[in-house]
Amino acid sequence: MTDTRPEPSNTITARAWPQIAAWLAAADVDCIEIQTGAVVLRMVRGSQGYQLQTAGASASATDFSPASPLAVTAHVAGIFLTRHPAGGGKFPVQGDRVQSGELLALLQIGLVLIPLLALVNGTLGRCLQSSGTQVGYGARLIELLAGDA
Repeated sequence: MTDTRPEPSNTITARAWPQIAAWLAAADVDCIEIQTGAVVLRMVRGSQGYQLQTAGASASATDFSPASPLAVTAHVAGIFLTRHPAGGGKFPVQGDRVQSGELLALLQIGLVLIPLLALVNGTLGRCLQSSGTQVGYGARLIELLAGDA
């Protein structure tokens, strides 16, 4: 018996992108990056839906600039904190420039504090929740304007 299945491919056809965008929107995902070989492809949610952006693999993940703010979301349910409960440390505030990976806020689950980090280099936008608020998984917490916004 001959195997008639097609050879595996790293190719994603143009017909697949609307379905991928629909899945991302249903999951409330603002941005996804796919890298294969020398190509980096990023789908970013903007005011007109998802936009495709491409770059060489040497491009930094922080070099993309979406048309609208990205949202930092809760990866777990917890209490959203814009300051450390012990009073130490200073977090950035709206309008501050931030670097990818910089600490923006915390989620508290019991005695555990989970960091919320900047997704990209940019400017901190509006805080979408009040500090001390119980938030659920996926809740939009902070806006982040990528690039030189």
